[in-house]
Amino acid sequence: MCIRHTQFFKCPSKEGPPKQHQIKKNILCSDNFPCHEAHWEDRHSYYHCMCSGCSGEPPGVPHEKPYQEQWVRDASQFDAWSQNYIQSLSRAVSLWIWSQHHNREDRVSTKEMTEMYPAFFYERRCKEENHKSSECGCEAGGPIDFLYNPAMAVRRHLTNETARALERNPRLQSPDAKEALTSVQKSLAVMCQDKNRYFRDGIAREPFFSAQAIERRRQTLDRIMTVAWQNVANDLSNSAGTDISSWTDAHTLIESQARRRRGLAKLMGEIIIFDSGISSAKFSFVAEKLALLVQMPQWRASSGTLGVEYLVNVVSRTVRTEEPDEPFGKLIAQAVAYLNVKRELWNTAMRSYNTRRMLFEKSTTHISGSALGAMHGDQGCGFCHVGYWESPSVRSATGRHAMAQKAWPMQLQFNMGDGEPAVRINNCGHHFGRSCLFRYWLTGRSTCPTCRTEPLEPVYRLVDSATGERLTPSPMSLFIGGR
Repeated sequence: MCIRHTQFFKCPSKEGPPKQHQIKKNILCSDNFPCHEAHWEDRHSYYHCMCSGCSGEPPGVPHEKPYQEQWVRDASQFDAWSQNYIQSLSRAVSLWIWSQHHNREDRVSTKEMTEMYPAFFYERRCKEENHKSSECGCEAGGPIDFLYNPAMAVRRHLTNETARALERNPRLQSPDAKEALTSVQKSLAVMCQDKNRYFRDGIAREPFFSAQAIERRRQTLDRIMTVAWQNVANDLSNSAGTDISSWTDAHTLIESQARRRRGLAKLMGEIIIFDSGISSAKFSFVAEKLALLVQMPQWRASSGTLGVEYLVNVVSRTVRTEEPDEPFGKLIAQAVAYLNVKRELWNTAMRSYNTRRMLFEKSTTHISGSALGAMHGDQGCGFCHVGYWESPSVRSATGRHAMAQKAWPMQLQFNMGDGEPAVRINNCGHHFGRSCLFRYWLTGRSTCPTCRTEPLEPVYRLVDSATGERLTPSPMSLFIGGR
């Protein structure tokens, strides 16, 4: 379920008391298409810190936890939403599993590939415009390292791995095969364009969940799957009776099939753990749906999702008793390994970023509105040439928000009553807009733009001892357009 996220911040004002600024953004889920209007959730978060417009920090960089949150959702729509969501994921999983057994020349046909191609297209397509997959550079398309949704990053990664294996197949490189697949791709692209199946106004670099949040979701999934497996074990025990000799090959087969379905459910659950576009309530709802798949189909009600029921039947029929958990265990390991690498890159960048942020905070001082007004000849920020505390409605076209929009390739709504606050560089006394100076220090040298004075050596030592990080070249490329 996609989330409309409204964030409320306490920002400095010219008069003194903090004023409330708000930023609205969409956090998009990992589904192939935007959620239906009735399926969206509304999330309101309240912070003590400044907004990104006043502070200069990229919106995708976490600063502090909100001190208050409110969620609005329509519980009556949970089931309808989950049908679409699980259907999309099951289509991708079917592709990954199919490729494990059908990627050799003698085991794949153009007809089969044509049937599976929609999954390739939906997972790899441009989700913001109508670009070709090879030419897309949009944030929601997924070519960059830090996606707005890690779950979609995993899905695209596993699909790309599948594509690389199949691209080496000579049978799929024949002119007839290429013509058939091109025809399917064109028809799917036209459908997406005609029905406007594109994401809009999503923040491109939503931070990874914290390790604690991931662990909470994983514990929820493990608990639900444990209960589901125990129900299967109880059914088998009741069927076999207390006499161990009553256990037959049929029971062994049923158990192996259930283990396969459990592997399938755990794989799908592992991916949605990282979906930042669904709330924990929605995650638990989907996890319960997936847990039903572990039971024998004849012992449970249908999930109502055709794609997942088909996948369950395929999984149950292709049991290899020597390794019933495969290929799900392998795919889970691939997904976890991919995300671990991305998380480590993210954490490394954040450590460097936090070091520079602390250096800035220890080297500058906020200037109040009264103190700023007493300064002789104050003409506003020396970077954007816009007056401090100026209303956005009269800000010049070359102001800092125009530059920020260029630096941050994402759609954001700013609702502010004031312009950026002013700060003074402690070592030399020159003052600038907080947002402009902060981004200048993050993307260049930490010096005064006017006199080139650097922070004092004791400040460097304090920051180094507090963070344990030596200052490194700017990490901002990861947050403001690095690919």
